[in-house]
Amino acid sequence: MTSPLIAEHLSNHHPVRARRRDRRGLAPSRMLRALALIEERFAEPLPVEVLAESVHLSPFHFARMFRRSTGMSPHAFITRRRLDKAKMLLGTTDDPIAQIARDVGYRTQAHFTRVFHATEGVTPLRYRRHHRPGTGPSA
Repeated sequence: MTSPLIAEHLSNHHPVRARRRDRRGLAPSRMLRALALIEERFAEPLPVEVLAESVHLSPFHFARMFRRSTGMSPHAFITRRRLDKAKMLLGTTDDPIAQIARDVGYRTQAHFTRVFHATEGVTPLRYRRHHRPGTGPSA
C-alpha cells in the first residue's frame, strides 16, 4: 500500500502529463496528408473514417487530434472549406447557384442555401449581389 506522503510527493514532483504529440494535435506529416485529401475531395462525401484511414489512425483519435490541430471538427473544417470555395465562385463566376452548390459538394441548392445562410448570415444570392464587381450596394 502506498503511503499518502509518497503519493503526495509523486503528484507534486512527477505529475502525469499527456504525451507531447497528444497536446499539440496531429503530427505535421499527418496533418498535411489529411489536408491534401480534404482539398482533393472536399466536394465529395468524405467521412471521418476515410480521413483517419489516410493517416493510419482510428476515427475517434483522428477526430480528436484534428480538432486540437485546427480548432474545429473534421466535418466543420470540410464545411468551412466548401463554403469558402462557394463564396469565391459566387463572387467570380456567373454559374447558377444550383451548379455552385453541386460543385462544392451539396446535393441540393436548398441544403446549400440553408448551410450558407446559417454560417454566413446571408443567402448565396444576397452574398453574390454584394460581392460581385459592379453589383454591390453602390452599383
